[in-house]
Amino acid sequence: MRKFLHPHDITPKQYSILRILNEHFPESLSIQELRDMLADKMSDASRLVDRLEKKNLLDKFPSDHDRRSNRTRITTKGSELIERIDRDRKDLDAIIRERLTEGEVAYLNELLVRLR
Repeated sequence: MRKFLHPHDITPKQYSILRILNEHFPESLSIQELRDMLADKMSDASRLVDRLEKKNLLDKFPSDHDRRSNRTRITTKGSELIERIDRDRKDLDAIIRERLTEGEVAYLNELLVRLR
């Protein structure tokens, strides 16, 4: 996945954050909510959000309800990147289908769900 995302200049964890925000658009999410939705609960979501903000892929702004907390929302540029990656991902899915049987893919997905 890292190799697949490299041309887009984002990491798998950054991609996960953008996908989550894209799924919840136009709503915003707190950094804690993002962290809770990530498969890797130990990831430094704040640092990842800051890097994505510098790339103008998401906006970070103070919460209306708690000024100590920040909220995030994907930008148009971020949504367009997700769309491009999803189109390219079809190629990655084809590679996976060539190397794994349908049963192996189902088992792999089951294992990944358990890791969440």
